[in-house]
Amino acid sequence: MNKFLTALMLLAFAATYAKAQPAPGTTTIYPRLGVNLSKFAGDEIFTDASGESVKSKYKFGVVAGAEVEHQFTPYFAASAGLLYSMQGTRYDESYVYDPNGSYNLFKDMKYTMHYLNLPILAVFNIGNSGFSAKCGVQLGYLLNATSNNYFESGHVIDGQRVPNEPGSDGSATVTNVFHKLDFSIPAGISYQYKNLTVDLRYNIAITGNVYKYVEDGAKNSCISLILGYGFTL
Repeated sequence: MNKFLTALMLLAFAATYAKAQPAPGTTTIYPRLGVNLSKFAGDEIFTDASGESVKSKYKFGVVAGAEVEHQFTPYFAASAGLLYSMQGTRYDESYVYDPNGSYNLFKDMKYTMHYLNLPILAVFNIGNSGFSAKCGVQLGYLLNATSNNYFESGHVIDGQRVPNEPGSDGSATVTNVFHKLDFSIPAGISYQYKNLTVDLRYNIAITGNVYKYVEDGAKNSCISLILGYGFTL
């Protein structure tokens, strides 16, 4: 009796294990929802009081959408999707100085950028473990961008900042400051258990500069953790 129960348990485990990935020839739709951390890698536009470059910091965002994946063989699949991604970056405190001694001061500055992304991925299944490696190309289209910050302007006199008027908090639409298109190589790993998937992706920037009017600008850097639930067609 014990051997019989043990055999049943092993069969049940094997059946569950075999369902770690869709069968060859099947097409699955995955609604996606997750979070990301993004920043501008290599940004040297803003400086601190000593003139050193202020590094951008990661900003929290969300990602949502859907992907369609077709399983060609037990070990290879391909997917395409449409994902909304809230990205951007933030700076604690930064300055922009003019040669005539005037300055612009920004504190708690944030760029919030809304992208519509089209990822096309090759999926390489690692045996029947439920794990897979993913890599491909992604085209992003900037829908909108805003900035939020404390702003102060003035002049530097005897090494001291003298504001023209009291600083203020504000926000502005800055979509025209950035390029509309953003190209990247998404790469990462995924784990699937039954219909549930967890993806960890990093987008390697191909686009040379997110800014339109700055020669030495920055590239988007984004890490995403995405959940999905598959519906086989």
